[in-house]
Amino acid sequence: MNCQKHIGQFTSVGTHNISLNQTSIMVGSSKRVRLVGIKVKSFSEIKIVSSNPIVVSGTIHKAPFDGPKGIWTVDLKCRAKGSAKILAKFLGVVVAVLEVEVVAANNVGMPILQTETNLI
Repeated sequence: MNCQKHIGQFTSVGTHNISLNQTSIMVGSSKRVRLVGIKVKSFSEIKIVSSNPIVVSGTIHKAPFDGPKGIWTVDLKCRAKGSAKILAKFLGVVVAVLEVEVVAANNVGMPILQTETNLI
């Protein structure tokens, strides 16, 4: 278990901003998350790096979502089934980590519609 403390964190997008350590996304889709707690002057000071760019990559928006609070928007693009870690780096130091599991579209656990159980 990694006990390293980071100064920032990834959160969900929405009114509740739930802290994310890991997330699952379907192949071929994208997901928007927030990077919180990284107060810098320019987006170019933050690097978003994937441990497996063939599976998932991330890009940070040029304008902060909320600059004074250090909140940035990051878009994740999923290309292939697998797993990767998205790292947010500032001055070469990892400041936040998000584990991403990319799953096939048929592995999302949706019920089969033509069964009696699913008609209730």
